Amino acid sequence: SLYHPSQDRWLSLLPSPPSSSSQPSCTPPNLLLFDEKMLQRYILLCAQDPNGGLRDKPSKARDFYHSCYNLSGLSVTQHFGGGDDATISEQNDNHKEDDDNKKNVKGSSSFGHPVLSRVAATHPLFNIRIDRAIPILRHFYN
Repeated sequence: SLYHPSQDRWLSLLPSPPSSSSQPSCTPPNLLLFDEKMLQRYILLCAQDPNGGLRDKPSKARDFYHSCYNLSGLSVTQHFGGGDDATISEQNDNHKEDDDNKKNVKGSSSFGHPVLSRVAATHPLFNIRIDRAIPILRHFYN
């Protein structure tokens, strides 16, 4: 079976398999069970419809369902992988379109243009931007 856009969101919530190395690592393990850069590449090169929107695969039509899950998958790969140094709030700030934020977007595991291919971090369970989810969570859990 080929990749399906909704799979990456749920796979990202699973823990990584234990390391076979007996040596302790100084760097945190990659928490994703797939290659972030290759998934970004697929979404940006294959899943985009030339007229806008995202689709399941190049032979299919764009739709809201696959647009939502492709964007969610892109967010997971850009913000929750092992290669990103920036915090979630920094990343959401860097998503803004003003010229001050177009320099030095962090994230060594990103594919594509460092600013134009970037999406904001989304909450992995609620699938909305984290900066939007935080006030909602505070309202209901404080």
